[in-house]
Amino acid sequence: MSREELVARAESIVVRGWISAANVQDLIGEFNISIDELLLELIPLAQRFSTAPLSGIKVGAVAEGASGAIYLGANL
Repeated sequence: MSREELVARAESIVVRGWISAANVQDLIGEFNISIDELLLELIPLAQRFSTAPLSGIKVGAVAEGASGAIYLGANL
């Protein structure tokens, strides 16, 4: 599956800036990738939440919590 398909699938399950641990495991299995690869692939999705009216630099961040859930963050 392509990167675009992965990001589209992840976008469909993001709830308030996070992806549950169960959904993370589903994505890893569905796309046959590691957690590190998934985190890197989700950065562009996190950047979509960014607003940067002063700098114009859209920043996105992705982190894995102790529970296995993934959290998306961005500058506002």
